[in-house]
Order: sequence, then structure tokens, then C-alpha cells
Amino acid sequence: MALTVEDRLNIDQLYSTYVRRIDYHDPSGWAQLFTPDGRWQMFMGDETEPTLEVHGRDAIAEFARKDNELRKGSTRHWTVNLLVDGDGTTATGYCYGYRLDVSGGQTRIEVYGDYEDELVQIDGEWLFARRMLRVPVA
Repeated sequence: MALTVEDRLNIDQLYSTYVRRIDYHDPSGWAQLFTPDGRWQMFMGDETEPTLEVHGRDAIAEFARKDNELRKGSTRHWTVNLLVDGDGTTATGYCYGYRLDVSGGQTRIEVYGDYEDELVQIDGEWLFARRMLRVPVA
């Protein structure tokens, strides 16, 4: 069965909640948006192995906590141009991601890339099973 309008709205809400929780320093809440065995990965350029990989909710929450401490609330994340396809229980999402540095009175793009996501619906809730961020290298 194809994704319903309700599925698409719930998935869109998942993406919005993702950036809100990381920007407002809720590492545990951020990690809850992943399946218990979820993965967050970052690839640089054309690398075939992840530069960074975090696996499982506890590790994802710890990664977010450390990242928040490092950035001290000086960033805002945006995900835009979401495309989703799926069958009602699983889906694939694609979007652009930006992290903005909002410190020092000026806003600048700190990093950007393309997300490719694997989503699953568990007990009526859409979650990330895997988020893969590919950051271009200039």
C-alpha cells in the first residue's frame, strides 16, 4: 500500500521534530526519533565508509549531548525539499540538510549535505531506522 496523506504528514512532522529537538538541546528526545537500533551516519565526499557512525538510541543521545556542549546553542538545523516514497510500513526519505552558525551576530552556513533516510512505522509512529548524511567536499 502506498503512503497515505496522513503518513506523509506524520513523516514531515518527524523531520521538523528532529531539527527542533537537536537545536533546543533535547538529546534524549532526539534519540527517541530513531528505532532502538537506529543508525546516524555521515559520509564525506565520495567515501564508501562512514566518517562517523552512531548506532542505537543511547549512543545517538550521547552524540547529540556532546555536540550540543561543543556548539553551545550557536546553531540551527534546516532540512528542506523532502521527498518521500514508501509502502505504509517503510519509507525512504531524501532531503537537503543545513547547519547554520548563528553566533557572533552573523548567520552563515556551517555545513550542508544530502540526507538519505530509511524510515519505519512502529506502533503507528514513524521513526528513523537510518539517517545517512553525505557532505560534499570542495
